[in-house]
Amino acid sequence: MALAPVGGGPGAQPGSYTVVGQRPDSLVGVDGTVVDAETIQATDDTFGVWFQVTVPTTVYAAGEQQAAAGGGTPGLATGAQVVIANYAAFINSLGEMDEVTDMFYLQGISSLGLFIDQLVVEVGTPDLTQTAEVVVKLDPNNLAAAKAQVTSRYATLEAVAASS
Repeated sequence: MALAPVGGGPGAQPGSYTVVGQRPDSLVGVDGTVVDAETIQATDDTFGVWFQVTVPTTVYAAGEQQAAAGGGTPGLATGAQVVIANYAAFINSLGEMDEVTDMFYLQGISSLGLFIDQLVVEVGTPDLTQTAEVVVKLDPNNLAAAKAQVTSRYATLEAVAASS
């Protein structure tokens, strides 16, 4: 039983999203460098999962300049649009897994003291009498590992449910 799409319909195109807010921010690199950034808050259009993405202002400004020159979408950088769509597609891919019953965004702190974006993914038996959660890194480059974590947590849940 995969996560149900918003409104019970077939769901939106994978990777589609709706921007719900944005704000100026800073982005700190692993090496300690700090750059101006824009944090964009969005929901994926298929499952309605809220998330946020922080992109360097240079990426955002490049899209603004392109829009001012007559191309692109005013108010949202082309580079930022691609980044957000990739995050929404990541969420869609997890939500389509049969084991997934719910998920939500969680911002955590890495061992280096930096913010990291995560998803708490709930898995459950078909009758939903047994559920468990797993926290995965919200990163489009981490999709295979995230799916493996979800599958592993579900296998553990099934084993526990079968033994009780």
